[in-house]
Amino acid sequence: MALWLVVLFLLGTPLAGEVASPYYLTPLLKMPQPLPLAGGEAELRAVVSARMNRSGQIALLGRYARSRAFGAPLGTGLFQLDGAAIVPLLLEDQQTAPGGPFVYSNLRGLLLNDSGTTVVSARRSDSERDLVLRLQGARLEILAEGLATDLNNSGQVLIESPAGLWLWTPGGVVAIAGTGQWIRAGGGALNDAGQVVFLGEKSQDGAVVSGVWLAEGPSVRLLVKAGDWVPDHPPQTFVTFSNASISERGTVAFAATTAGRFAAEPPGFNSRGVYVWQQGTLSVVGPAGPFRYDTLPKPSFDAEDRLYWADATGVFRWRWPEGPGWFVRFEAGVDTPDTSPSGLMLLRSQAGDVSLLSTLVLANAATPDRATTALSGGSLGTLYGNEIGEPLPAVATRAPLPTLLDSTQVRVGGRPAPLLYTSAYQVNFQAPAQAAGNQVIEVLCGAAVCGVGLALIQPSPALFPAAINQNGSRNGSSRPARRGEAISLFGTGVTPAGGTPADGEPPPASGVPLYHTVALPLAWVGSQLAQVAFSGLAPGLVGVWQVNLIVPPASVVGLLPVRLNYSGVESNSVLVAVQ
Repeated sequence: MALWLVVLFLLGTPLAGEVASPYYLTPLLKMPQPLPLAGGEAELRAVVSARMNRSGQIALLGRYARSRAFGAPLGTGLFQLDGAAIVPLLLEDQQTAPGGPFVYSNLRGLLLNDSGTTVVSARRSDSERDLVLRLQGARLEILAEGLATDLNNSGQVLIESPAGLWLWTPGGVVAIAGTGQWIRAGGGALNDAGQVVFLGEKSQDGAVVSGVWLAEGPSVRLLVKAGDWVPDHPPQTFVTFSNASISERGTVAFAATTAGRFAAEPPGFNSRGVYVWQQGTLSVVGPAGPFRYDTLPKPSFDAEDRLYWADATGVFRWRWPEGPGWFVRFEAGVDTPDTSPSGLMLLRSQAGDVSLLSTLVLANAATPDRATTALSGGSLGTLYGNEIGEPLPAVATRAPLPTLLDSTQVRVGGRPAPLLYTSAYQVNFQAPAQAAGNQVIEVLCGAAVCGVGLALIQPSPALFPAAINQNGSRNGSSRPARRGEAISLFGTGVTPAGGTPADGEPPPASGVPLYHTVALPLAWVGSQLAQVAFSGLAPGLVGVWQVNLIVPPASVVGLLPVRLNYSGVESNSVLVAVQ
């Protein structure tokens, strides 16, 4: 178990009515991109987030540098993509009105509506307060204090602040759930009619009521609360709620955990699922009871009132008003082999849906600082991107590894990949053992595809910076290996012969059976060729390659580089202490 933690930190069945609908990817921006700033040396280095409206207008937050030199200071800026031109709108190192001039920093929470209005949240240099900024054309104005969470096509902005939940309108600011009886309010969404759905806790009649609330003008009503019965599934009751969304027709969707017992389930069984409220009726989304997730999915509506979410078997669309049972599962297809270390891509589905996403950077999990395009089936990989997971990191704590961690999912060639770690900018995963050839890698954030890249499935040996001595101690300057004794190295990037454990499962910790690689690698300790005694999957560890070798008796004493060559591919070198 201790070694598993060292490695970790170094580092479906279609439903009835399901129809495949491939999507296609077109690169829009490759990094770096020159910027039209004074001096002529400025460049955009990375896309942080991007939004596109139905008119095809694109706004993005990106990291930029004033110089092309390596290590140049980076700032965050707000930009507009006008054809092939990138137009700077707001830069962190540039003094800008209103109320100033001031320097605005910590830009985040990008929103864009169909009329081209852009909203971001930022901090001003004269205070630590969060401000909501609106840009219409070249005009920048401050709307209110707080963080903007949604923007509709009427120009209304939903704002969260320590003082509560507020709706900014051209006629003034309206309190949705302010202080007083409200203990907490947030996680809201807004439609063009000004209806707001949010999650909140309120002190009411001497008790705390937690649930999903709907605000329509000055009226706020409770739709469902903790303790309510799950429709058609007693004795299940709601426990917690998250990820509320509202459609243009006023249909509300949310994810929830429930407690209680189904007849076929063991005591203490908890279920997580997606639920819909429409015109006073609460329904379970799905043909046969609540779906069961490792974590709560994020349901969301598109402009056509279709509901999307993701689970461990796919990305699903619930067609309203046809009702439960009508699902579409999206499978990957790509019309170009083009990819880039960082950038922006346009995604179009066969159904005409369009969205923007950042290009993923792939690395072997053992060498996370080196970008690659190669990954072997069953090995561990690391993906880097922008907004490809939740802000707070999540770590898988036991095997089998989940294919849905927090709200993040990875697919390699359409196959769900087991996950070890997720965060907003990094995901660690195991490539499915059956993956082969050129494959599309996609990251799903809830129901949305938020990152896409390409990988060639082939041997890609790499070593973690850790070695175990023959006596079981971790190798280091104070615990060197003796010449003539064995050491164990750990890496990833190779596929054993004769099959592997199921994806996400470790080989038996007992070592029976052992999973050997097709051939033994060549190994060098310093300049000496070393004898390799074993090469295969590490017992008890998911996706980890173990190599046992004998330290050559003729080795010199000291910290020596150790490297491997497997199937003609060189690994990185790691340092091993020898005495």
